[in-house]
Amino acid sequence: MAELNDQNAVTIPRVTMNLFRGCLVATLQVDLTPRLIEQFQRDLLDLLAESHATRVIFDCSGLEIIDPEEFESLCRVTTMARLLGARVVMAGLRPGVVASLIALGITGDGVLTALSLDDAFEVHEQAEQSRTPGKDEHHGNTV
Repeated sequence: MAELNDQNAVTIPRVTMNLFRGCLVATLQVDLTPRLIEQFQRDLLDLLAESHATRVIFDCSGLEIIDPEEFESLCRVTTMARLLGARVVMAGLRPGVVASLIALGITGDGVLTALSLDDAFEVHEQAEQSRTPGKDEHHGNTV
């Protein structure tokens, strides 16, 4: 929800972003209005360029609902981040949100996901291990 400041100008809430455990973590906890998503996109891309971060997590656990347009907008932001060289994992999507998106035909193809924030860190760590020269390429669930 937008708030008024002392000059009666509308202030748009922002997505909180922090570097944590080598990842840029964006905590999504507010309604995803088109203006908020647009601001988030600008902020994220600027921070990626400034920090040279290569790992990003969208923590979606605070979102009660995500409509198809909002989800598609987040997917576009992940694509933009990937084009800047970052790997993005969307974490914490609620089961009801996932079921609703799938029922509406939204598949999220190409989006890396994890059940929780901890799982998202693990996805990034496993991907880093598989890219590090000299590491065992088969470190994970293989038969």
